[in-house]
Amino acid sequence: MLRLVLLTLVALLLPVTPSFALSTGEPVANLTIPTQEGGSVDITALHGKVVYLDFWASWCIPCRQSFPFMNQLHQKYGAQGLEIVAVNRDNVGAVIRAFLARHHPTFTIGLDPEGTLANQLGVSSLPTSFLIDRAGRVRHIHVGFELTKAGDVEEEIKALLAK
Repeated sequence: MLRLVLLTLVALLLPVTPSFALSTGEPVANLTIPTQEGGSVDITALHGKVVYLDFWASWCIPCRQSFPFMNQLHQKYGAQGLEIVAVNRDNVGAVIRAFLARHHPTFTIGLDPEGTLANQLGVSSLPTSFLIDRAGRVRHIHVGFELTKAGDVEEEIKALLAK
């Protein structure tokens, strides 16, 4: 019995590799994201651009840290073809508006309060970002956000923009 309990505890403590509905190299298709302005963004309509698709929530501390980074990326690379779509998972409009008033995003804010899109893509942790190339294929998936790795993400974006 003790052995079973120990094995269960060890299994619970092992790192879990997230399982995504999309793998690197696969195309993103049929993904329409409602926006805070009342419209929508169709990811397939963004073919020809490099897309940084980020899932976030206002209560998520790493998400708060990623917003200044995404603003910098958008300002630096937007004219070169980088499109950032940050999809919010909150379900309270006032919470979203307060967060956005503090962070002043310069990029598109999508809404997914029911988690439909997040579930469709297999997002189970926030933030999660998909870096999509100009042909509409996922090239990198990032779970979490660390400032120490921001330079690596920027290098990935620069490489995709150069193609």
